[in-house]
Amino acid sequence: MDGRLVFEQSPLSEVVEELARYHEVSFVFADLSLAKLTLSGTFDTGDLKPFLGALERMFPLRVKLQSDKITLSRR
Repeated sequence: MDGRLVFEQSPLSEVVEELARYHEVSFVFADLSLAKLTLSGTFDTGDLKPFLGALERMFPLRVKLQSDKITLSRR
């Protein structure tokens, strides 16, 4: 799919690594156990906000956005 990434039962670490390739950001896991969470879905490569919002709804985590760094921490 053009402009979209499709994941099926992929570790969160792989998903954010792939999304980071499309944006000038790095993802940091404050709690490394979060990197092992798996998710499935189709995400737009052009806009991270829907993805970040979905993460907070789907998982017990908090997203903190700081200019070029996104920190994922446990709630």
